[in-house]
Amino acid sequence: DDLVGCLEHAFMSSILRKLPLISQLSLTQLRGIASMMVAKNYKAGEQVELGLRLAVVIHGDVVGEDRGDQPLTLKRGTWIEDSSHVDLWESPSNGGYTSPDCTAGIAALRAGAEGVRLATLTFEALSKALQGFGLASMGSQEDGAADYMRKVLLAKKVPVFRNLSESQVDRLVGHLVLQEYTEDTDIFEQGELGSTFFVVTSGELQVKVDNRLVRTLTKGASFGERALLLDEPR
Repeated sequence: DDLVGCLEHAFMSSILRKLPLISQLSLTQLRGIASMMVAKNYKAGEQVELGLRLAVVIHGDVVGEDRGDQPLTLKRGTWIEDSSHVDLWESPSNGGYTSPDCTAGIAALRAGAEGVRLATLTFEALSKALQGFGLASMGSQEDGAADYMRKVLLAKKVPVFRNLSESQVDRLVGHLVLQEYTEDTDIFEQGELGSTFFVVTSGELQVKVDNRLVRTLTKGASFGERALLLDEPR
């Protein structure tokens, strides 16, 4: 039983490393989350509870339908996750079904003809793990950690930050602040002295020089590093 448990724990950890958001945590933190997952057997046709943060098929399969009556089948090594906290620059990883809301997006889930063994993670269990990591500083525990993981992913995608160590990224993330700008708002004007580096996480903005449009920046673009590093005007 101990060997089986160890193998299942390693299997859960390997799946966590494939999830776009959760995978931004350290290996130690991923192992901590894996330890909060519960493996459970379901008999053929038995209903699987909805509203889970994550469910991973260890063996067997799960069948069901979404709210649009589209069939859904999950086999060994695949998963279903709630994506209400997934807002990334890339598509969801291969191998999983991502629902905007597991309760609303999925009409029913049940064990297949041979039954299924699932590893499940509830929101409560994840919150407890995140609290232990000290990642729930503001708002709900899940929101605080999701914000942290988004910022880590953001930092890793910005070219100027790619060679930073894990500890340096962690320190950087502590200084990243989300700011929203409405349409036609000036972020800064030509000639101003700058002290801020920007990364576009959504939407787009126009860059004008001498009142002439020279570039349009979209999601993933960054700007302001020269003013920050060289203390020169924008």
